[in-house]
Amino acid sequence: MAVIGRVSFLQGHVVAEDAAGNQRVLAIGDDILDSDQIISSAGAKIEINMVTGDNIVIDDGQSWSPTPDTFTSPEDFSATDATLSAEDIALQEALLAGADPTEFGEATAAGNAPGATATFGGADNDGSGFVRIDADRGEIDPTAGYETIGTQAFSTTRIFDPQIIDLSTVTLTADNDTLAVNEAALATGSNAASTSETAGGTLAVAGTGVTYAFAIGSDGTGSNGTLTLGADGVYSYTLNTTVNSGAVAGANTVNAVETFNYTATDADGNTVNGTIVVNVVDDIPTLDVGLAEGVTIPTLTTQDADTIGSAIDTASASFANLFTLTQDMGADDDGTAATLSYALSVTESASGLFSD
Repeated sequence: MAVIGRVSFLQGHVVAEDAAGNQRVLAIGDDILDSDQIISSAGAKIEINMVTGDNIVIDDGQSWSPTPDTFTSPEDFSATDATLSAEDIALQEALLAGADPTEFGEATAAGNAPGATATFGGADNDGSGFVRIDADRGEIDPTAGYETIGTQAFSTTRIFDPQIIDLSTVTLTADNDTLAVNEAALATGSNAASTSETAGGTLAVAGTGVTYAFAIGSDGTGSNGTLTLGADGVYSYTLNTTVNSGAVAGANTVNAVETFNYTATDADGNTVNGTIVVNVVDDIPTLDVGLAEGVTIPTLTTQDADTIGSAIDTASASFANLFTLTQDMGADDDGTAATLSYALSVTESASGLFSD
């Protein structure tokens, strides 16, 4: 691949695409290769100074590729092709002076001299003739769109349109957003009927025609959920799996569970990278211990030595059915059921009772 030119002016978003389909965003001063296809966005404009001295202009959605019809390498350009004959130079000077080429040019290859007449099928025209047509409509003066003047191939003077403003140096500011979702809203959570496992918003990078997309290496697939992002900046995150918050008592929020990267691009091709951070409100397990209905509270009765003649007396009862246990482990449920355990303690060591 050879360098055939260099970007001398750029407005808006223009890319160069190689034969494999890879694109690179162009900037002023970038080299143009003989294998590049230049593609301009709507409203964009690029000028390329070719090594031959020509100036190529592509704008407003046009594309251009160097071909034998549009570009000839200097190595392939014959010196004789670049040299005008004396007759060519005289013709060009006469045209620039405003002369009519029919007045001084060579006679055409066929036809009679001015003022002469011919008869159809006569000996002087070898069987050919002419038909005269009288014009009866208005005249139209066609124009080719280009002046017949030479190009100044080695001119380095550029004329800038004062109405053209180069916005390629505009700096965009990222909009870094943070959202929160609830683990309790998962199907296994303590509030499965809720929809708070999903949250979203809209990015707002200041600029003209700003569009949004995931940054390179990011597609919205996270470790605990999925983020969608539209070109208009509207995004939505859905939590799909539980989050391990560790041994934390009570309500808590796990910060920065997920971080997604995006790129914002304005109409002139300026870009900025930003982030969307996801926090997760942890689901909290609950336990409820209550007194069972219809169960008589056991009573323990012992006798003193004066009554039974022994210093030791015992009594027993079952407390197994006295209490109920209700648990909701929520999204953190690992399948292990909670169990009740019992312990007997004496609140007062002296009863205040005595015997005579």
